[in-house]
Amino acid sequence: MNQTIPIRRFGLISAILLVVYTAGLCRDLREPWVGLHDWNGAFFSQLARNLLRYPFSLHHGMPMVAVGEQLPAGENRSFYPRHPPALPWILAGVFAFAGDSEAIARCVPIAASLATLWLMIGLIRRRDGDVTALLAALFFSMMPMTVYFGRMVDHEPLCLFFMLASAASMDQAIEQSRNRRPWKLMVALSMLSLAAMIWTDWPGILFALAYPIVAARQNRQSPLRRATLIWAPAVALMSVAMLVAYLVQFGFDGKGLSLIAMFSDRRTDAGIPMSRAWEHVVNNLSWPVLVASVGGCLLKKTRSHDRLDWLTLVTLTACAWMALFFRQFLLHPYWMYYLAPFLCVSAARFVIWLGVLSLSLSAHTRVSLITVGLVVVVVFALRGSSNYFSRVSCPAVQIEAWKRVNALTPPNSRAILNWEPVAIERHGEFVFRNVVPAQLAYYMDRAFEVNSDLTAMVARVQQGAPALIVNPPVLHEGHFDFTTRAEIQWESWGPFAIGFLPRESSR
Repeated sequence: MNQTIPIRRFGLISAILLVVYTAGLCRDLREPWVGLHDWNGAFFSQLARNLLRYPFSLHHGMPMVAVGEQLPAGENRSFYPRHPPALPWILAGVFAFAGDSEAIARCVPIAASLATLWLMIGLIRRRDGDVTALLAALFFSMMPMTVYFGRMVDHEPLCLFFMLASAASMDQAIEQSRNRRPWKLMVALSMLSLAAMIWTDWPGILFALAYPIVAARQNRQSPLRRATLIWAPAVALMSVAMLVAYLVQFGFDGKGLSLIAMFSDRRTDAGIPMSRAWEHVVNNLSWPVLVASVGGCLLKKTRSHDRLDWLTLVTLTACAWMALFFRQFLLHPYWMYYLAPFLCVSAARFVIWLGVLSLSLSAHTRVSLITVGLVVVVVFALRGSSNYFSRVSCPAVQIEAWKRVNALTPPNSRAILNWEPVAIERHGEFVFRNVVPAQLAYYMDRAFEVNSDLTAMVARVQQGAPALIVNPPVLHEGHFDFTTRAEIQWESWGPFAIGFLPRESSR
């Protein structure tokens, strides 16, 4: 099948696909952090806000869990060194410029995802041709995994973008070198993307290990080849060394073994059935893309697909990441996000193979089959995406309750809770104290104290203390008769009740 499309038509179709992908990514853009894995958005937004709020001399750029505007005491804060810090850094920079909100936070991964699609089209086009590139882009722009998790405030969208940016920049440098044009700027951009990728997510290190080999195999020109073999390992090793030193020194309090323990802990068995993996695969891809991807993998590969190239490197990185931390995939369906380019290319190859088989059919029959196939893909994609968007992990009424506490209390006050929201995790000697759910820390944004004695809590409020928030089951267990405390106003918010002294009564 002819893989060449006129440049203007190719550009127009690419633009349409980018618009389609943008529409999917921007769905529920302003929605609170209520959805599936929106915990990540609330958590990393909280970390970014704290980077701007607290002095650099306290955190040294290390993301920190803490609530309230006042400087938190040592026992009320905890550093987060379990991931490279680039995502909170980028969010903090965007928040400093555009403000802190759910929509602004989501715009960061959305921008990265759109750039990823654009870079992916170029890389696939140079390797497999125009038709394969556009078909792969179609699948990428509609697949539930890339639509829903492509807007998720987490490391995957950004790290995948930096992977493809480093590859595309080096590809451009190789082309310019062959045409005897200046190539050093593109190499510099590739090295910068390589370092950013390492500081964004751990799979970046896996990608960087094989990067020099792929770059050398792709390029036979002596000056660029020598520069690549020198600079790529140097940048990768320096970035990894600086990252590990930074995390150990400022995050793990100088305890390097805690970093090793953290990786070991994330590999332990979570007790989740293996069937969950299949469920994630089907939900992420949708049935048409899954069938096409498997079909594409079974096809006999051509010589151009056998060589080690950039997309193959991304695929190997994704497979190694899945194999090393398969437990995390059972917990988090987006763990296979880095496989998206490979799956889309495989599906595109299978569709092209079917197109070749259909050449013996009449033109009318081929058009009918193409139309039906496109409709099936779109319907399943929309159903799969809607399935993800419809899931709720944190009911909106809870978020409204925490917003209400924020509105009722001064910024420097402490709310009173009758349950402990701090979860403690240990990695060797490192103790991580996290406020759960992350939405509580993000929306309430008040320092808090815990007191299980309701009588003492209400007495504090009567004396002018900030609002308290309790779990209703306690309210109905006969521990306290609220009718005798009529001066305190109570509001019911789903699973919570908020008690506060009205301003008129507090004067």
